[in-house]
Amino acid sequence: MLRPESMSQAKILFLNNDYELVLDALHRHGAFHLTVKEAEGLATSDLSYKVQDLIGRLRDILGRADLLALDTDAPAMHVPPSPISAPDWPSFVQMVDGEVASFEKQVQQLEAKSGKAGAAKSLYSLWSGLASSSGGRASLAYLNSFKTLSTVLLSSETGSPADLDGELPESSVSYPIEGSPRTLLILCLNSDKAKVLQVASEKGFSPLQSLDGVPPDPASLGGFISGYDSALKKDDISIKEAKACLLAIMPKMRHLSSVLSESYSVLSIKEKSSVEGRWSLIEGYVPTKQGGSLIGELNTRLNGR
Repeated sequence: MLRPESMSQAKILFLNNDYELVLDALHRHGAFHLTVKEAEGLATSDLSYKVQDLIGRLRDILGRADLLALDTDAPAMHVPPSPISAPDWPSFVQMVDGEVASFEKQVQQLEAKSGKAGAAKSLYSLWSGLASSSGGRASLAYLNSFKTLSTVLLSSETGSPADLDGELPESSVSYPIEGSPRTLLILCLNSDKAKVLQVASEKGFSPLQSLDGVPPDPASLGGFISGYDSALKKDDISIKEAKACLLAIMPKMRHLSSVLSESYSVLSIKEKSSVEGRWSLIEGYVPTKQGGSLIGELNTRLNGR
């Protein structure tokens, strides 16, 4: 059950030289709510916007990396977070931007490679069934000898060869592929090929996409399919290695995401505090029952100043 929390307004006045100590105390306390308003004459800087953009980008990239790592059995590597040092805020943002860009490129390359391999495997399953099935009815070895006939290879994700029964031109003959139930071989007159493709499209079939490098001579298909299978296995090994590299760097990038969030909070406090001479003022709210602990934390860090 949710209960309202009594809040007290807090104004923290301190010397400019104690800025970092005050920020550290507020971070340690963890219950101070900064008043979200711009100091007079002061707008949110481009630096804050850049950090905020980096936070969003990195979260999105980490989400995509998580999806890529879902089906991998590579062990997760726990890398202890290391401190990030930079001489100033612009240098820090530039350094982190480079890290995020490099990580994003790594994820994009793996996404493209995984997507291409998945499509190739799906297509390979259709062609391997085609290569292994002749059944003495329509041997691939002599299909090229037909002069007045066309051969049409069709595939469908949802359709059934029975959907084409009675729909094709009378001169056409269809041969379901035994080793690949989603693939169909149609023999038809050259003049009927356009009609066959039209009917097939209406029933959810489309011409079977060719494998990269498939030989023009159907008699060579069997040997090509065997070699293609070996290439797919090599791709699987390469992708597995790339995923292991991705897993190794992800703890570092999660730590960087946390650092960015903390950095944005620090920048927000700095930009929304009032400064006059040697003094700075931060305004906000703190749960009433935690007001004493906030004062104690500040006194400890500032030695009572």
